[in-house]
Amino acid sequence: MSVRVTSQRESRPIKLLLVDDDPIFRLGLSTALQAFSDFQVVAQADSSALALTQLSQEIPDIVILEPKILDGWQLCQQIHQDYLNLSLFLLSATSDTEQLLAARSSGVSGYSPKGTEISELVEILRQIYVGEKQWQALDAIALNNTPIRRKNWLVRTYQSGLEQIETTITQINSQLNTPGLSMLDWLFLSGRKRELLTSRWLLEQLLPSETIVIQEPSVKKNILKTSAETFRLPSLLPAIAPANLDSQRSPSLVVLDNILAKIKLGIENKTNLPLEIDILQADKKQELFYLILTRFRKILEELRLLNVIYEELPEKRSLVLRSLLESSLLDFLSNYYTLIDLNNAKIINIFSLDSIVIQEEILEPIPMVVDLLGYFLLENSLVIDNVPYRPESPETMARAEILLENLIHKIANAVMQVILNNFSEVEIIKQTLYNDRYLSSREIARFRNDISWQYRQDKYLEEPKNIFESKHRLFILNGGSLKTIYIYASRQDELTRLRGIPWLTTIAFELRDALSPRLRSIVSFLGKIAVYLLTQVIGRAIGLIGRGIIQGVGNTLQDTRYGKNSDRGK
Repeated sequence: MSVRVTSQRESRPIKLLLVDDDPIFRLGLSTALQAFSDFQVVAQADSSALALTQLSQEIPDIVILEPKILDGWQLCQQIHQDYLNLSLFLLSATSDTEQLLAARSSGVSGYSPKGTEISELVEILRQIYVGEKQWQALDAIALNNTPIRRKNWLVRTYQSGLEQIETTITQINSQLNTPGLSMLDWLFLSGRKRELLTSRWLLEQLLPSETIVIQEPSVKKNILKTSAETFRLPSLLPAIAPANLDSQRSPSLVVLDNILAKIKLGIENKTNLPLEIDILQADKKQELFYLILTRFRKILEELRLLNVIYEELPEKRSLVLRSLLESSLLDFLSNYYTLIDLNNAKIINIFSLDSIVIQEEILEPIPMVVDLLGYFLLENSLVIDNVPYRPESPETMARAEILLENLIHKIANAVMQVILNNFSEVEIIKQTLYNDRYLSSREIARFRNDISWQYRQDKYLEEPKNIFESKHRLFILNGGSLKTIYIYASRQDELTRLRGIPWLTTIAFELRDALSPRLRSIVSFLGKIAVYLLTQVIGRAIGLIGRGIIQGVGNTLQDTRYGKNSDRGK
């Protein structure tokens, strides 16, 4: 392959096509690459067919390919045959040395395992762009590892399991492409596919290749990480792998899968309320929600290890919410530490300055957190409209989804509040995270004022009204949109604790409710009297007077006419 001149790369970014069947991994990789101005992800594909379609529309500089997708190795050959000058780079969890060696001999430009540090990966891609080959990862495996033979029966067992999984994934992919597929069927099939991908990942970790297990190289320990750690955007698949292998999954895992599927559809604000997350680009909203959902699951695992019982949850509520917010904030900003001169300690110090306000305005008002934790940790039942439902019932699972979606939304707003309070004018944050309409200082100031006004309205009007009416306003994900719903809840204790303006608000509502029927009755009675006077008294009087005037005019005309005739007769 001919070496490109460096000036070409300086004049425009290196165009990349990402081909991988894991949407979360693609999101993480594209997010990480956005921090480097000399790279641009121009297209993404989750299948060989879609990748070829993307190539027919625009030819990138480098194709980053996961060859383990369906027909992935055939796609490598076809791209190399049809696009001779196109660089092909394998970023894969595979460690099949025979296939990798065959790919290198066929002209593929390079290979790295998933989990390679982003800084190292970026440098590899730059070298590939100028025409170099990058196969150091494969060379390290070949030079520094000793093959360990597996027993034949174990190899056959793993191979059989992988073949069954691949066959089932192929069938599900075919069903997902069926025209007119209902949303319910799509969610079911997508969840089943995630389970199979998780199972495949686990089997490959236990037996990476057909006949050997590659030991981790001592000189490359930082490269061979699990895909869950890739680019600091954790994939939920490895995180939930052990539980998903159970054929009878718990209801709480089904709820997590359902929320994950909803996040994939998008998070467009349809509430008509200004929210902190509105300032984010669409994919950044999804990334933030993914991170919070992942962190929530990790916190659940930590609480299980501590053998926390339900009676301890009320006192741990604030700690859990604060931990969820801090860890999500650190994860979300981790890609920008070097760009804005930050580290974990600085982030925690910055968060501490805002923690009191965030605790009072966002975290404390989140409803039914203890019940939600009890459901996910201990599989407790949930009380809906004063009726307890079993954990596996559709009503309970639907309510758990609603509560967790609202919790994730609130934490996401809190994360953005910290960023807006401390980094709203940092240019790299604006360019990387914000929606285009919020790049100017004026629009950012207007946006923050709208948010501030909305908090005052909620604090002094909306929330007291909801407490008085015994209901909670929750934010939920629905068909790619963020919407609001209201659920019943006894809030008598909160009502008795209201003071100041919120208390006066409830008094005003109570006074309105007390006077409104009486005022309506009085107005109705006065209205009837007014109608009677206008129609029966004044109207008739006007009618009589008008009729008298008309008759008088008529008589006058008649007399005048006859008087003139009599004069003529004389």
